[in-house]
Amino acid sequence: MGKKVLDDLLVDRRPNKSFTQPIGRFGSSLEKHLTEMNNKERGLTMKSRHFLLSILLMFSLSGCSNDSEFDQTLEKAQQGSAEAQFNLGVMYDYGQGVPKDDTEALKWFRLAAEQGVARAQFRLGRMYANGKGVPENDTEAVKWYRLAADQGGAGAQFRLGYMYAAGEGVPKNDIKAYVWYSLAKAQSYRGAVELIEMLKEDMSREQIA
Repeated sequence: MGKKVLDDLLVDRRPNKSFTQPIGRFGSSLEKHLTEMNNKERGLTMKSRHFLLSILLMFSLSGCSNDSEFDQTLEKAQQGSAEAQFNLGVMYDYGQGVPKDDTEALKWFRLAAEQGVARAQFRLGRMYANGKGVPENDTEAVKWYRLAADQGGAGAQFRLGYMYAAGEGVPKNDIKAYVWYSLAKAQSYRGAVELIEMLKEDMSREQIA
């Protein structure tokens, strides 16, 4: 909102005396009418001021809340809380309450992943696979996907299946790809059914069994 508009909303409009001087009976009536109009205008102006101030206060409190949430999460993460470390990684990954920063996201995901948080292991693997905040490294991606997949993470199981199917970070192995896709499918992971069917086209019955 421009400064002029803000000033117009906050200014107190007063009646213009040059237009409210009585001129006989008509002037008296006009004065009364203009006074009523100015009173209504003043009332609307006050409402506008209150509305604007409430909006500004709301945004101010919202900013304080975000800052407070980040500060609390950072403090817990620095104290070693794996959950807080993961949450901090998400904040930096998406730019929630802080500027988006892939390097910081990677740092906090790694700390949480090293403490065994499956969601952090999956995110870390994905960052290595996509070269986000770190040079692309499929072998490292597979390492973290496997750790998360072993804990039952459907997303990690699906991604690990893909890595085996494509031969990225590991030797291509359709049987292992099928196994990991099937585990993801058992958790209703989207896309697993379609990729299993595609994979089966290149597999023998013995391999599928």
